[in-house]
Amino acid sequence: MSTEATLVSHIKALGPHLHESMAAAIAKTNPALASIPHSKHPYLRPLVARAHLRENLENTQLPLGWTVTGNSRRMGETYLYQPELSARLRVLKERRRSYPGGVPVAGRNPTRRKYWMPHPVLPGLGDSRENGKFIDVANLLLCWDFETEGDLESFQLRVVHTTEPGHYGDAVRCNFEIGIEPGGGIFEYRSFAGSDDPVDFFNIHIDKDENEA
Repeated sequence: MSTEATLVSHIKALGPHLHESMAAAIAKTNPALASIPHSKHPYLRPLVARAHLRENLENTQLPLGWTVTGNSRRMGETYLYQPELSARLRVLKERRRSYPGGVPVAGRNPTRRKYWMPHPVLPGLGDSRENGKFIDVANLLLCWDFETEGDLESFQLRVVHTTEPGHYGDAVRCNFEIGIEPGGGIFEYRSFAGSDDPVDFFNIHIDKDENEA
């Protein structure tokens, strides 16, 4: 099985835990910040929500060997990691009103730029075995955002694989994306990243049932 197919199956297993933990995080965050106007302090809710999300995930038995990592003292830095796949999911708040496509650009930080870039030898998510072992090609983003402006309860959650650090004013190109639906089902689609107008080449339902660090 290719790395890509394996990742899809892993994210399908993670989906219910991720969506439930995010919903619980937002449910805890909103009452705690009820007296602070979101429009005046938009950075605050994502930080508090990420802290609650991490606490929820750390207290959840995640499937298939996934664990929570990252230095929480660094602005709540949070990853999910699977050692056999060498796959990491970096929790990141989208900024759809600031960035076309929602995914923030890596900026000038060298560590972020390296994470946003694909592996130099294997630029996509193909078969990533080397001498029978997986090598690290799967640096992904677990992106979330509020569903609509002004609605601080409904949210969107998706996993993306970027192919470039991105440029301010342009959408960051991705070649792999999985939306996690309410209930934890996943909706998978990919796009070629080689043109100005990305073309979806498959679109199927698999299961229906920084401020940023």
